[in-house]
Formats: sequence, C-alpha cells, structure tokens
Amino acid sequence: MKHSKTKRIILTISVALAVLILAGGIFIWYEKRKLSSAEETANRLFSEGSHAEAIDAYGALLEQYPLSFLGYGKQYPEIGAHGVLCCIDALLETDDGAYQVSDLDLIEKVSARTKNPGVPETFAEELRRRDLLCRAILAEEQGSLDEALQLLEQAQLDPERSEQVSAEMERQRKLEEALAAREEGRLEEAIALLRESGLRQELIAEIEKQIVEEKDRALVAEARTALDGLEHDRAFELLSSVTDDALRTAVQNELDAAWIEKLTGLREQYAGAVHAGAWYSLVLGEEPTLTGDRRYDELKTAFTPDDTLIGGFFSFIRLRDGHAELLGDTLGAEKQAAAISDAVGADLGLNHALILHRNGTVTNLGAGQYGRDAVEEWTGIKEVACGAFHSAGLTEQGTVVAAGLDADGQCRVGEWTDVVSVKAGLRHTVALHSDGHVSATGDNSFGQCDVSDWQNVVRICCGGNFTLGLTADFRLLAAGDNACGQCDVSDWQEVIGMSAGLWHTVALLGDGRVITTGADGHDRHGVNGIAVFNTGTTNELPEGKRGKESEYLYIGDEKEGPWLYYNGDGCIVAAYDAAYECKPTRADLICTYGNPPIGILAGGGIDRPRGSARARIVARQNRCVFALTGDYYTFGYNADGIQIRCGIVRKEEDNELGFGFFPDGSMRLIDPHETTADALLKEGVRDTWVFGPALIENGEARNIAGHPLSYNDITMRTVMASICPYHHIAAAYGKSTLAEATENLLDYGCTVAYNLDGGRSSMMIFMDLTINRTFFENSGWRGLEDMIGFLKSELVPEYHGQ
Repeated sequence: MKHSKTKRIILTISVALAVLILAGGIFIWYEKRKLSSAEETANRLFSEGSHAEAIDAYGALLEQYPLSFLGYGKQYPEIGAHGVLCCIDALLETDDGAYQVSDLDLIEKVSARTKNPGVPETFAEELRRRDLLCRAILAEEQGSLDEALQLLEQAQLDPERSEQVSAEMERQRKLEEALAAREEGRLEEAIALLRESGLRQELIAEIEKQIVEEKDRALVAEARTALDGLEHDRAFELLSSVTDDALRTAVQNELDAAWIEKLTGLREQYAGAVHAGAWYSLVLGEEPTLTGDRRYDELKTAFTPDDTLIGGFFSFIRLRDGHAELLGDTLGAEKQAAAISDAVGADLGLNHALILHRNGTVTNLGAGQYGRDAVEEWTGIKEVACGAFHSAGLTEQGTVVAAGLDADGQCRVGEWTDVVSVKAGLRHTVALHSDGHVSATGDNSFGQCDVSDWQNVVRICCGGNFTLGLTADFRLLAAGDNACGQCDVSDWQEVIGMSAGLWHTVALLGDGRVITTGADGHDRHGVNGIAVFNTGTTNELPEGKRGKESEYLYIGDEKEGPWLYYNGDGCIVAAYDAAYECKPTRADLICTYGNPPIGILAGGGIDRPRGSARARIVARQNRCVFALTGDYYTFGYNADGIQIRCGIVRKEEDNELGFGFFPDGSMRLIDPHETTADALLKEGVRDTWVFGPALIENGEARNIAGHPLSYNDITMRTVMASICPYHHIAAAYGKSTLAEATENLLDYGCTVAYNLDGGRSSMMIFMDLTINRTFFENSGWRGLEDMIGFLKSELVPEYHGQ
C-alpha cells in the first residue's frame, strides 16, 4: 500500500513534469514563433521602407528575452538593436528622415525599451550618437552649421557629412562676405567670393548684371556731367559705351534735347561775345582778346563781359547802366555821347552811330548827311541799325523805318511786318521776321540780299556786302560777297554767336571756341581757337578760309556822291554835306596802323617836285585813291616852319606852326620852337605841312587873329583835320570863311584842324574824280606841286602824260 502510494506520487510527479515540459516546450515554441514573426514583420517593414514602423517593430524585440536563464532568445534583442540602428540610419539618409525621427520621438521611445539586459551594452551609446547625428542634420537644415558641425564631431558617425558641413560653412562664410561686399558696392570682390564658394551661380549672374547696369549708370552720369561742362563730343563718346541699348537710346535722346537747350541758353548768354570790324576781331571771354588794327591796342582793358558792347566797322560803343561811351574812333561825338544816361541799345556805321533811348527815341551821333539826322524824329523804336549812309529802326509794332541815302533802295522797308530784328550792311538792310524767314532790300551787287529762301532763322547780322543768318539748329547761313572767303561757313556746326566785319566773319561755337574766316590782314584771325568759356575740348576746329584783302569801291553819283572806298590799309568815306550853309565836301580818312595820309608830289618825284600839275594828274601820277590840296607854298612861297616831304627836310625855320601824322596814328600841330626836323624824323614822321593858320587844337578853336592868312573873306578853302588817332578829316569848302570852316569841323567832332592852300588850289580828288564844289572853271585852276594823298590802288587810272 505504501509502495503503491509512492508509485502514485511518482507517477503524478512524472505526469506533472511531462505536462510542465510539454507546456514549456509549447511556450518556447510559441515565444520563438512570436519573436520570429516579429522579426519577420520588422524586416518586411524595413525592406518596404517603412522605417518608423520598423523601428517600433525592432524595438519590440529589444524587450523579448525568453528563458534568459538558459540564454534562449538572446539573439532577438541584438536583432532588435541592430534593426533599430539600421532603420534610424536609413531614415536619417532620407530628406525628411531626421524630422520623422525627431517628430516621432523614435529614439526616445527606443531608449525606453533598452532595460532588457539582453540589449547590447553598446546600443545605448549608438542610439546617443544617432541622436546627435539627427540633431546635427536638423541644425544643418535650419542653417545652424556651427551647431551641426559640433554635433557631428560628437556623433563621429559621418565624417563625410562633417566635411560637407565644414565646406558648406566655408561657402556660407564666403557667401556672407560676398553679400556684404555687394552691399558695400564691392561687386567684383563679391563675384570672386561667390565663385570661390561654388554657390549661388544665379547670384553671380545677378551681380554681373548689376555691374553692367552700374557701369552703364556711371557712364550716363559721366556723360551728363560732361555735357554740363559743355564737353559735347566726350559726353556722346561716353554714351556710346553704354551696353543697354534701350538706356543708351533714351539717354541719347535726353542729352540731345539737353544739348539743344544748353546751346540755346549759351546763344542768349554769349550773344555779345564776338565782334568783327573792318580790321579787328574782338572776343569777350574770361579775358578780352582784341586782334587786328593796332589803334585799338590800348582799349583791351576797357572791354569787360559785364558791359553791353556794340562793335562797329571802325569803333565801339560801350553801354553801362544806361551811359553810352564811345571807344576807339569816336566819330567826334564824345561830348554828345557823354550826356546820354538812358541808352538801351546802339549801333555803329562807317561814320555815324545811333543811340536808342529807354523811351524809344533815337539819337544820331557823327555824320548826318543824306537825312540820317531824321532818326531823331522816330518814336516807339526798340532796335536800331546803321549802314554806310543810312539808318534803320525796328518799331514796337514789328515794322521798320529807315532814313538816309536810298540810292540802292536800302530804305525801302515800309511793307515789312512781323519783324523781330533789323540789321544793315553798307548799302543793304535785312529784317528777321517772327516766323524765322528773312527779308532784304538795297544793293544786291554781291547777292547780299538773296535771303528770301532762308527759314528757321533766329538771328541775323550784316557785313560790308554780305549777310549772315543763324538758324534755330545752330547752323550759319551766308549770302553775298565771298571774295575773301567770308561766306565759307556752310560746314560750321553748333554756332551760337556770330559777327561780320567788312571782309571777315567771326563765330562762337557751342564748345566755347571761336572760329574765323575771310580776310586776315592785321591778324584778324588771331582770335581763332580762343575759348570764350572753358570746355576742355580737344576737337579740331573746322577750317576757315583766310583770304587776302579785297578792295571795295562805291560811287553813288559822280557829282553828288557819296564816295566810298576801302581796302586792307584804310577806308575813305566822302560825302557832300548840304546840311551846312558852307556846304563842305568832307572825307573821313580812316587809317590802319602804319598807313596815314602822306605827301605826294607832282611827277611822283621824291627828291624834288617836277613842276606844277593839275591836281588830278598829281593824284594819278601817285595812283592815290584820294588826294587833297597840300601846302603849295612850301615850295613856292615863304611859309617858314619845319618843312619835310617824303622823309627829306626841305626847310627848317621857326616862324610857323605846321602839322604832321605821327606813328601812333595821330595828327598833331608842330611848333618849331619846341621840336626839330631831326627829332621828328626820329619819331617816324615822314611829312610835315606848313601853310596856316592852325584852326583847332585840343578840340578848341584857336585865336588866329594876326596870322598873315587869317583874312576872313569868303573863298574856297581846304582843311586837314582829325577826330582821333587814325580817323582824319579832309574838308573842301566851296565858299566859306575860316570861322565857318572851324565851326563846321568842331561840330563834326574834330579835335585838331589846319588850314591848307585854298582858292584856286582847293581840290579834292577821289578815284580821278574832282568831288568838291568849286566856282572855278578848269582854266582857272592853279597848278600844284604837291598834295596830301591817301591809299593807293591799281583801280586808279594810270597816268600816261594826258
């Protein structure tokens, strides 16, 4: 019984053990099957790329370790650890894997399952390193490269990424430097840094475009500055380098318009900057430059840009605060001009001038023959113009009035309307109309009135026998006498000012420099190239023709005149003046330097005169354009004084005042008590005349009472006088007393006068014509041995003994 019980116990235990072993086997099989299934699931998820889910699956294996005491299932935590790491690595290699790892807290969740002792000891460290790598990737993504590099160095998992981050950091540094350089305008440096970094090629292209644009803007700015400085050619040369076609075209149009506007302003600003006369050129720049006739040398300091200066053929008028001042050849009207204080304009002719007053009235200074004094009846005038023997005035209504000699129709201006400017040449008158067309009337022998087809003209001026017109597009038009090239202006461009002399043209160009063409005697072209205002330009000036001196002759009527001649050495303006009771025939003898009136002898001899001859013969023998009775009695009568003829001393006594012409252009009385013949020769005096009496000295009438020839009967008289240096007056009176002749010459502005042989000797010859009034028949003339002659010309008929 006891044995059976034992057997039953043993059997029960055996059954229990068997059941236990079977249950354990079943458990082990189940766990193994479960772990294998979990492993398979994790591997499948990994292979499918579902790394986050795979991590969770592999993480589950970390907690499984059945029969750990037997070591059974130890490989599963290891498989889980390996799988987790592989999944994390796979995720971190994807674009958004780091964000998934971070956002899903995958590493934190896996770390929570690592308490299983079966988990490899290195797993926690590996997880930490992946965590550092994940944070590094996130920092890199967020641009925190310094933090990323530090995390990578701690993780020590991805050396290549560390190098990439380091390289990226260097590139970022250079990018930042490049951006800073760009911000500071160091564009070339910015491009170099960007190229070194290998980043932002589109930024390089953008900066390169910016460089081009800035260079274009700089070129445009420099071009504008150059244009402001009147460097037109340089401005457009700079503009041609602009690469942007649209910008270049737009700015070129802008600069073209700006240049036209600037030229227009300069045309107004420098309207009075250049002047051309008979034998001079004047430029009023920073320093006045006057070249030509030496008689004006002393006036150079008188011209200032602040004054209104009117240049004439032989003289100047300066207007300052309403006061009119005559400069140079003063026309004998200094006192009359000095009384003027309300002048607003003026003009000068050959031997007269007009002053325009503020109230629209006009005063005539100088000669008044042929009705020129009628201008003093004008009213409502706003511009005046002087010709040789006529005057014109522009009225406030845009019409024109004229007075003076009208032999060539130069005063036929009554039908003109809408006139904005009027000018006069020697014997023609020109008007500019408001619509830009031009009209002209008067002498057209040289085509100086052929201006009817001119259009778009904004300014006009007249030379001796030619006309100039300045167009709105700054071209210069010319018509008329071109014997010396004075009209060769068709290729001149950008002209903003001009002036016309007798035979030459002076113009001011838009670059500030002066150009000339025409006759060049007395260095009238000495102003060529002078800068009125500084432009810095180096462009060559267009060529101007420098022709030889010409000569001009005009005889209005053989008996009535007027008579006019000029060449490169001087000018003769002779006219019969019926306005005076003594009815003189006066000749203005306007000299150039070194060409005063001279003594001429019968037969043309020098050592001794070759007998007496008719006055015309003496003039023809010497080919003189003009001749006046000399001091016949120098050789045939007792006129005691210093007598020099043709540089040879004939007589030297101390009884009588004489006169002579001096190298400074003056005519002076000669007192034998105060000088000697030798002293005069050393001064350059070539001729002296002795007859008497001297009538005027220093602008005052002399007391001639007691002089042997002071009888005051009415007879023919001849007088040599002078208004100022280089402007002398020859006068022949048909019937006059010395007192009347003196008064007449004082009225004419003479400052010195000397009575010469008269009566049957009184002769005035112009181009072989006797032009003075006489009451002797040809048979009654006294033969002459000598005369005073002025200017020689081949146009004078040669003497062949007729």
